[in-house]
Amino acid sequence: GQAFVNRNEKRKAVTVVGMFPEKHNNVVDIQSKLVQGRFFGLNGGEAVIGFKLADEFALKLGDKIRVVSAEGNVGNYTVAGIFDTGFSAVDSATVFIPLRDAQSLFGVGNAVTTIGLKLNRIFEAKDLAQQIALQVPYETRSWMEDNQQLLSGLRAQSQSSNLILVFTTIAAGFGIASIMITSVVTRLREIGILKAIGATNRQILQIFAIEGTLLAFFGAIAGAVQGIALSLALYSIRVQVSETGRTAEVFPFDLTPDLVVRAIVIAVLVGLAASWYPAWRAARVNAIEVIRGV
Repeated sequence: GQAFVNRNEKRKAVTVVGMFPEKHNNVVDIQSKLVQGRFFGLNGGEAVIGFKLADEFALKLGDKIRVVSAEGNVGNYTVAGIFDTGFSAVDSATVFIPLRDAQSLFGVGNAVTTIGLKLNRIFEAKDLAQQIALQVPYETRSWMEDNQQLLSGLRAQSQSSNLILVFTTIAAGFGIASIMITSVVTRLREIGILKAIGATNRQILQIFAIEGTLLAFFGAIAGAVQGIALSLALYSIRVQVSETGRTAEVFPFDLTPDLVVRAIVIAVLVGLAASWYPAWRAARVNAIEVIRGV
């Protein structure tokens, strides 16, 4: 629930979460984010707070804070732990206390206002929330509904990335086609000689189609190696993201084999498609005219 933290005439609005620490940690991991103190085994009258909130009120382990709920109830708690999740909104305005203390602070008796579930398949959360809503008389919300703005931003970013990928692929196709057309023009006499000694149009077409495909394949291999090397180099760059000394990657990097294979396959298909027109032009060369130099 919503409340205020008071200390030394200073006041700040916070979100108070009443829970069983061990069970809550199965849904939202706080234990691994601790920088001081403990999260498990909280006793009555103890609280765990974010490091930004601790800094703002100059709090350390063992200090006392006063929490006032919207109902006007007051609770005094001893700081037993300080965490750093990396999310400013959480680290600056969240207080964890035992469930019994929260029930007393907000005057709800033995009631529980929120039950959190953790799924193995997170993208099924919305469907599951709808199914639960049909079976129980409570409001159900998925993490996707709670983070619509963030997801909209990520969706727009993904669409932009896909658009860039499409234009990059088209540019690569034109590049391969240009190289192959140049290759055909500079080797017209050789093509004419091949035709003169019996090479068929189909064989000529296959030669240049294979050449374009191999060009794309080896180019994709070289690009993948260089891309992975550059990504690993950028991934190694880390910066401090909090006052507690926690660091994070400037350029997060997630490499999966299927992603590399997919990129190579797409490159080969683009090379094959881009080399078709130059190969078709090579197959239509008139052997007699070329050999005569016409």
